[in-house]
Formats: sequence, C-alpha cells, structure tokens
Amino acid sequence: MPRSPRRGKMPDHAGDDIALDREWGATLLAYFARFPAERGGVLVGKRSAGRVEITAAVFPPQQIATPVRCSFDTAVVEGVNDTLKAVEETRIGPYAPT
Repeated sequence: MPRSPRRGKMPDHAGDDIALDREWGATLLAYFARFPAERGGVLVGKRSAGRVEITAAVFPPQQIATPVRCSFDTAVVEGVNDTLKAVEETRIGPYAPT
C-alpha cells in the first residue's frame, strides 16, 4: 500500500497508509493519459487510524498559468469537500465522469 510522503516538518500522521480503490485508481490514471498536460489537483478523503481513504480527485480551473506561476480557483475544492461530507459512503469507480 502506498504511503504519504514525509518532507520537511510534517504532522505526526505523515506517512500513514493511503487507500486507493483499484478501479478508481485506473479511472484516475486513464484521465491523466487522456489529457497529457500538467495540471494541479487535490485528493479529497478521510483520515482514520493511521490510514487515509481517498474518495475524490478535484482539478480546479486554473486562473493563472505561466512557466513560473500558477493559480487555481480553490472554491471548487471546498464545494466538493462539503458535498462528500454529506455523503456517508462515496464510491468512484469506472463510470465516474471525466
């Protein structure tokens, strides 16, 4: 199982196991292959008992994109996170819209 990275000064939970559903992982990789360009994204999930369960990936619209700077509309991330909190169990599988 992959582990979250430990870089610099990190909280005590850095290095926890990361749970990523195999089908959802394949969907995410297919999305990356479909649009081979650099883009920023955020993984959304839950942390409990030394494990991180990833439930969504959000790629917010870029506001600025230059070779030395990029900026994103992060309100999208907050909206998705709020929606996921309202859902008891979220499963993103091979039929997730891309």
